[in-house]
This record gives sequence, structure tokens and C-alpha cells, in this order.
Amino acid sequence: MRMFRNDYSEGAAPEVLDALVTTNYEQHPGYTEGDAHCTRAIELIRAACGRPDATVEFAIGGTSTNLVCVNGLLRDWEGVICTPDAHINAHETGAVAATGRSVLPTRDTDGFVSPAEAERVYRYQTGTGRHMTRPAMVYISNTTELGGVWSLERFDALCDWADAHELPVYVDGARMASALVSPAAEGLTLEHIAARAGAFYLGGTKNGALFGEAVVINDDRLREAFPYLIKERGGLMAKGRLLGVQFEALFDGGALGSADEAPFWKLARNANERAFELRDALVGLGFSPYGTCPSNQQFFAMESAVAERFVDECGAAGRPPAHAPRLQLGDERGGRGRADRLRAHAVAHRARAHAHLARPGAPEPVRWSSPRPRAAPSAGTDTTKGRDLSAPPLVRNARNNQKRAADRLRRRACSW
Repeated sequence: MRMFRNDYSEGAAPEVLDALVTTNYEQHPGYTEGDAHCTRAIELIRAACGRPDATVEFAIGGTSTNLVCVNGLLRDWEGVICTPDAHINAHETGAVAATGRSVLPTRDTDGFVSPAEAERVYRYQTGTGRHMTRPAMVYISNTTELGGVWSLERFDALCDWADAHELPVYVDGARMASALVSPAAEGLTLEHIAARAGAFYLGGTKNGALFGEAVVINDDRLREAFPYLIKERGGLMAKGRLLGVQFEALFDGGALGSADEAPFWKLARNANERAFELRDALVGLGFSPYGTCPSNQQFFAMESAVAERFVDECGAAGRPPAHAPRLQLGDERGGRGRADRLRAHAVAHRARAHAHLARPGAPEPVRWSSPRPRAAPSAGTDTTKGRDLSAPPLVRNARNNQKRAADRLRRRACSW
């Protein structure tokens, strides 16, 4: 069965896998420090970017790359401007916040940071001097979280605003290749991004690599901080030459659009073309696209019942297909307890919980069994502890969480 859940469900492109197998028994220094493959990959990436003086580092994945780069570009009292749906704001489990840095979202709703909204956030944050977090960088992603592609005009407008405020622009390039091979790039090239951005990365994980991202750094602060932060944050790979081997294979070829185009561009072009075919076929079947996406990310709007069937048939998003094996509580296939099972089913049941809150009297949701028998409470014991037990479990949990949050706020207000 084919899955259309994401662009990293499979292993590696043949060119990358062949390179890993061919070099498997070679011996090299570790940590990406001076091995032949990392050295050559760095030279190939510098040439592709047209920046022979740029620093090129390697990381294992997108979240690790983002938290290290954002942390390295900011100081404790500084924050990063981004859109509300930015990956660092909505999909990385507070990784940036865990470093002590602040995320300052705009009100942009299309996935692109606009100069006007960036200016509004900047003025608001700096309006009281040292009493608020000061914006010190701008985060964007290409492609965006909604599958959008930055054009040359739009990118330059934001960079001009950032330059006027002396803020570096950092580009999350998890799907950079998909964006730059798209006609919607409208003249925006890798060389131009490398000339204007303070830092960016070239995503390998979502473009044929088994894992790994290549970070291109122009900003002096990040240039100094990155080697230390990647180690401190657990992102430095001992067998670092595996990253070099993969990016050497991906960039071993010509520039974008040339006759001997490197696999990095060929793979992205193929991904976009196949995504467009899939989109056109679904449109032909009567499905409605959610916006026009010129990249390998495609979104569709459909009724809940149809969406449920769609997910069950092809594992498109949210949870595995219905016929896929599921771990049962404490079974021999690896269930480790109630907490793990709750996490495994959180995505599938979150929408149902909200539906029960919105529709009183709806059917009761699936109940989870207890991980082990519990002793019966002794006579006279208050087992409710003041909690509301009249509603279904998921609704009850949501209400109790809200009550606990309100109690915390009241206690905090009293302490002030």
C-alpha cells in the first residue's frame, strides 16, 4: 500500500543508498570533522550556493537544526519573529522555548511573514524598551507550512525590511529543493538566498536522504555558536561522515536546470510532478483542493466522514490505516502502559474530544482500559477529589484541565 502521509515515509533515494553501501567499510574521523566525504560535500554545497566563504555544518534533522540555529542567533532577552503556523511555533514541542528563547508570531494567515506584520510585532515588542522581549531575527520556511513558495519579490521585500532593522533572516529549508524547482519561485535562486539570508538549511530528510540537513551560515554569531550548540543539544553525530556521504551524493552533479542536474534537484522536481499528478487525479474525482500549492505539499478540504474513509484507506494523515496493526495495552508487541497508549492515540481522538465538547449528548468516545487492576477504595474514601465524573472521559479530562489551570492562575494572582 502507498502512503501519502508525508514525504519521508520511505528510506533513501537509490543514489544516496548506493553511496552509503559503497563507502560502508571506509574508516574516517568522526563528528563531521575533516573526513573526506564531509569535506567534499561542503565544497559542493558552497559551489551550488555561490558562496565559497560560507560556513557549512551538518545536522541530523529539522527540529534539531532549528533549535540550534535560533538559539545561536539570539540572546536571552531576544526573540524570533515568525508566522503563527511556523514550525518552530506549532510543531516542535516548544524546542525553541526550552532553550530560553521567545517566539513572536505575527498575524499572517497565509504562511508568509509580511513586512507590515513584522513591523507591527517589532514596534509592539520594542515600545516599552527593556520591559519586553526584543525581536532579533526573522524565521521563514520555504516551502511554507501551507505548501507556499517564496518568490524573489516577496523574499527581497522581507529581507529589505529585516536589513533596515538589522535583523538576520533564517530560512527553514526542510523542503527548499521543492520550493526552488517550482515555477512559483519566480526567479528566487539558491544563490540569491545564500547572498541575503543570515543562515538557512538544505533539507535532506524530505528530499531523498536517509536523514540529515546541511546548514549554510553567513551570520558571525551563529558561525561561532553552532559547533558548540549542536554538541550541547545532542545533535552532533559521532558517525558524521554518513551525513557527508549523503550530501556528496545529492549534490554530485550540475546546477539547477543544467543538463547534468544534481540528484538534489532531480528528486525534488520528480516529487513536485508526482504531487501535481495526484492533485489533478483527486480533483478529477471531485475532491476540492485547499488553496493552490505549487510544491509537493497538497491539501484538500472534505467532509469529516469522507476524510475518515480517506485516512483509513491510504494513511494520508492523522493516524495509520484502519487495517494496520495497533499496539494493545501491555501486549507482547511492545505496549508499555497507559501513558504510551494515550500518546499513541492522542492525534486520532483529539478531534473527537472537541466534538463532544461542542455537541452535548453525542455518543460516548472509546474508553481505555486500566493498565493493571486497582484496589477498591476503602469505605468513606472520596474518589472524585472534586472532579466532574458525569461527562464522558475525554470531555471530563478537558474540563478538569481547565479547572486546574484556573486554580493555578488564582493561586499565582494571590501570590502577587
